Amino acid sequence: MKHALIVGGSKGAGKVIAQMFKGKGYKVSILSRSHPEDINSDGYSENILFEKLDLEKPDAESILFALSNVHKKNGPINYVVFSQRFKGKEDSLINEFNVTINSTKKIIDTMIAQKLFADGDKSVVAISSVGGKGILYQQPESYAVGKAGIMALMNYYAVTLGPLGIRFNSVLPGMFIKPESKAFYDASEEKKVLEGTAPLGRMTNTDDIANVVEFFCNEKSYLVTGSQIVLDGGISLINQESLMMRKILNK
Repeated sequence: MKHALIVGGSKGAGKVIAQMFKGKGYKVSILSRSHPEDINSDGYSENILFEKLDLEKPDAESILFALSNVHKKNGPINYVVFSQRFKGKEDSLINEFNVTINSTKKIIDTMIAQKLFADGDKSVVAISSVGGKGILYQQPESYAVGKAGIMALMNYYAVTLGPLGIRFNSVLPGMFIKPESKAFYDASEEKKVLEGTAPLGRMTNTDDIANVVEFFCNEKSYLVTGSQIVLDGGISLINQESLMMRKILNK
């Protein structure tokens, strides 16, 4: 049975991705600071294992302990999905770096050093953002640095760890709807504007993200590594000047 590890899988896209893997009959492990609401207090719930890990303080000992428990209880790991993000305000650049970049590097390096990857198909996916390629005014500088940095890290490992048969790719969603924010967006002006602008006429949601992750974590994507798939309904394809002129002409 294949084993998928989700880093930051307690809510949002990570939680939906964990459920996607569970639906495929895989063993699923979650590393997160927050305990998922649907996971029992003992850390188990219908083929899903939870291990607590504070990614703002990614010390080597804690990471080794958490990964060793995951490996011991659920076996060698085929797929790793990094879906974590720092959401605090204090020391945002430093903490974003620790949560997004430093913890990702330490987890991958520990898995390699301790030989925790399974034989056969192996893939690592980072949930980045279109904000890693272009600046989003509503996000701080730490967000841009973190999302761009994790894509660069995936590209680095795609080259250096490719000989081990491990693929490294990134998913770049635009603004997306999480299950917990659906009601807000359904009543929001933002959704109307985005869906009126996107060539495909719909906002991204967490199921869309999970579907791309499923592709990357599949033998059929064996030769796909160092890639980034954008999920924004085509908005990023539109020239910015055209968007401004459209706004002016529509008034």
